[in-house]
Amino acid sequence: MQALDLHSRIDALSDGEVYALPRSFTFELGNLLFERAVSDHLVVKIPSRVSRDRHSCGGWRDYLRHIRDGVTDPGWERKPDDDECWARRDRLFDRYSALKKLCADHQEETVHFLAIHKLHHDRLSRVIRVPKTRFVIGSRPIWFGLYRTKWPVIIQQRVPGVPLWEMIDQKTGAGGLKSEWERYREPIRQHLRILLHSQVDADWSPENFVFDSETQTLYYVDVKCGAMMPAASNSHNFPLIKQDFGLGDS
Repeated sequence: MQALDLHSRIDALSDGEVYALPRSFTFELGNLLFERAVSDHLVVKIPSRVSRDRHSCGGWRDYLRHIRDGVTDPGWERKPDDDECWARRDRLFDRYSALKKLCADHQEETVHFLAIHKLHHDRLSRVIRVPKTRFVIGSRPIWFGLYRTKWPVIIQQRVPGVPLWEMIDQKTGAGGLKSEWERYREPIRQHLRILLHSQVDADWSPENFVFDSETQTLYYVDVKCGAMMPAASNSHNFPLIKQDFGLGDS
């Protein structure tokens, strides 16, 4: 088991490895499905509530219910597709050999969780910039170091830039961009249009997009796969981002 620390960099990490997470990592709720800890160069994400109770609620429970057990719920954006569904997990494992080797020592549910999110990462990377990402197992000591907990972990490289949410003028109540960001509306709009027309699943919350003005690069930083996106998120967020960045003019 390799040790991860506050100064680790993404290029030193590999898919399918097991990393010991330091006690100094403090996980906070990033959204309903994931908690995250931020280090010097990385953003480390785990299914929400796993750090406290693996079977209570949040992202891990939702994966088990919606993906593994196939329970349908109108609250989700869509059902798992053929590549994501639990019944065809062996085919997905064959695609990602670095993750498949984890099945020898870890639950298949843990490996499948990582695999469907790596699949989504690969789909997104064809149409928009995404941070370098690793899909691994994380381990931390509990009960005074007598035991160790393990769970699926998604590690992203921290990227430079400003979330779109911070560019939107919240004071007027009418939306639109703050004056200092207005000149970047068109390059951002072009990136968003490509993603929109690709039909790749995305959570359109403005917090999930980070714009680097120096390189005029738009990053999509959310990690959850399409089958685990709450429908309510896009029904609320997409009209706002469409208005603020002129996607209705596409």
